[in-house]
Order: sequence, then C-alpha cells, then structure tokens
Amino acid sequence: MRRAALELRESELRYRGVVDHVREVVFQTDAAGRWTFLNPAWSELTGFSAAESIGEPFAAFVHPDDRQLNCRCARGSSSTGKTGWPASPGC
Repeated sequence: MRRAALELRESELRYRGVVDHVREVVFQTDAAGRWTFLNPAWSELTGFSAAESIGEPFAAFVHPDDRQLNCRCARGSSSTGKTGWPASPGC
C-alpha cells in the first residue's frame, strides 16, 4: 500500500507539472458553467487572475458577440449526443 501511495503521489506531481507549465488554458467548470479550476496559462493569456475568476461563469469572459455560440457549444447539441451545462449564467 505504501508503494502505491508513493506512485500515486509521483503521478500527481507529474500531472501538476504539466498542467502548470503548458501554455494552453486547462480549466474545469461545475454543472452551471462556473470556473472551478484554471491553470496559470489563464492569467498569462487573459490578464485575469485565476483567484478572481474562480466561481465566475465562463460566459462572463466571452466577448458579447461570441456568447451565443459559446453557450450553445457549452450546453452541447442533441444532434451530437454531447451533454453540457443545462444553463450557464450569462448565456
């Protein structure tokens, strides 16, 4: 059991290293479309800190001209069978 815990910890550290250093935004949202995780690339690319953005709806960071399409994509499409957020604040 001890070895498994050590291997898990090492795997988590490798994953964290990738997520923290990749130059693309890695994110996670809750069922309502609010940010729950943003990697450091978020701040570098947007100028917003992750701390101030966590808990905010993703749509608040999308240009108004692009919100409808982004919200539709986030909710998913019945034609693709994908599921997404039932509704996101700002959509």
